[in-house]
Amino acid sequence: MQNMPKIGDLVKIETKSPSNLLDVEFNYRTYENVPVVAHDYPKTISVQVDIQYPGFIHHVAEIPLKWIEKLTIVETNWPKGKRGEVKLPDIRPHHKEVVKITGSTGNQYVVVLEDDVAYTCTCPGFYYRKHCRHLAEAEAQHK
Repeated sequence: MQNMPKIGDLVKIETKSPSNLLDVEFNYRTYENVPVVAHDYPKTISVQVDIQYPGFIHHVAEIPLKWIEKLTIVETNWPKGKRGEVKLPDIRPHHKEVVKITGSTGNQYVVVLEDDVAYTCTCPGFYYRKHCRHLAEAEAQHK
């Protein structure tokens, strides 16, 4: 991938991610002038964001590249680094499916699969931890 940000570069990232709310399809977020702290191209990019929770100020956000709508390198210290908008490869999901899963208490939850991988769930566990058993159950049902 040409001209991808390197560790230490300051970037602006505009994202569009699937929502875990029934009445909202997508969440939109912009990270401005955040340093890249890690990357796993072509899967993810990790940036340091300032979130003020009790006990800490900084947080690392790992962002899947397929959620990124626009990525701009604002500042770079690398000799051959270039500033400007980064052209991302087309890695958007091609198939999206919604699956209903019955939880252990009998509640119904909605899991969204993109290209056979579960990404969101409407259960409280996913809301707080960003992971739950319903994701694996939906993927197993789907195969």
